[in-house]
Amino acid sequence: MRLKPIHLLCIVTVLAHVTFAGTRINLSIYALQLNASPFVVGTLVAFVGVLPVLLSVAIGRWSDRAGPRRPMLTGTAVVAAAALIGFALGDLASLFAVALISGLGYNLFFVAQQQLMGRVGRPDELASNLSLIALAFSLSMFVTPLITGFAIDHAGARATFGLLASFSVAGCAVVWLAPKVFSSTSPASATQSGQNKRRIMDLLRMPELRRVYIVAVISQSTWDTLYVILPIYGQQHHLSASQVGTVFGTFSIFTLVVRLFLPAISRRTQPWQLLLFSLAGSALTYLGIPLTASMPPLLALVAWLGIALGVAAPMLLIVIHAASPPERVGEAVGLRVTLMNGSQTAIPLLAGSLVSLLGLTAMFWAFAALFFGGAWINRDRWRAPKGAGRA
Repeated sequence: MRLKPIHLLCIVTVLAHVTFAGTRINLSIYALQLNASPFVVGTLVAFVGVLPVLLSVAIGRWSDRAGPRRPMLTGTAVVAAAALIGFALGDLASLFAVALISGLGYNLFFVAQQQLMGRVGRPDELASNLSLIALAFSLSMFVTPLITGFAIDHAGARATFGLLASFSVAGCAVVWLAPKVFSSTSPASATQSGQNKRRIMDLLRMPELRRVYIVAVISQSTWDTLYVILPIYGQQHHLSASQVGTVFGTFSIFTLVVRLFLPAISRRTQPWQLLLFSLAGSALTYLGIPLTASMPPLLALVAWLGIALGVAAPMLLIVIHAASPPERVGEAVGLRVTLMNGSQTAIPLLAGSLVSLLGLTAMFWAFAALFFGGAWINRDRWRAPKGAGRA
């Protein structure tokens, strides 16, 4: 059976994401093994998003000029190099370099992947292609914690960095060997590239896009805090690295399960209804986790969180496509990537600080209030039609 371009894109997406997400998990666990404080762990994870926040616009412009293949090649190579630094050096100071470099490398890959995703296949295949990419991310999020947790328990955190690097090396090889699939067919003109700053501000003036960007940041903060607080929660409750990996894996498999049914669910609901459900469901989980003291209820709660968050990313993309001018969808998606990177920098730092100052329970409940607040301020969108947004 001949693989379609979207299938190759899914394979590369999984391979690059395994290295990146596994490195983030390993950073937290290894830092705790090196006796780092919760604040240091939060700062370490926040470093992953520092360079993407500063460079994402420049990366987007490069991808527009050169096409997605070169940034994807560079990104997968850089993510692998970051993991190899952790393997080679293995001290706390080197982990900050790993965080910075892996964040930069994955952002190079991700921005280009988002650009290419809308150009693979026919226009009428966009919805199904988005679903396939979402499933690829869910698959990676399921297998990555299991691979990382069991590798740490059996080989050690330092050796795990070396194992994780191999996945991104394989992804780099796929991109290298399929140049036609990963090359752009419509790079942006120099004139368009020079107008990015003005256009970004114009997008932020659109009410529907402002709403969806706020929801995107809140939703992303749920993912980002998990990388900080679950290892800390596991340490406080004497969970092994394998058990922490199982918790992450349970969360991820339920994002995968709900996305399998998402096409049928979305035919019976509106995108904003699923986004509001996602925010409220996340809040309920964060209220409940501090009340658990054993694995079974914790696994049940993270399974529910996986369902709640699993519907968010595809719905966010659908609303962004509906709310954006047709000729500027790429810019709108790029701005979402920028905001995601900002969240990846600020939220782990905030979470680590709240844990250090107020304790784990207060941190969980503070974020639960944020999620409920996001649902409340957008409650009027419950009855918004599917095509709303261009007013």
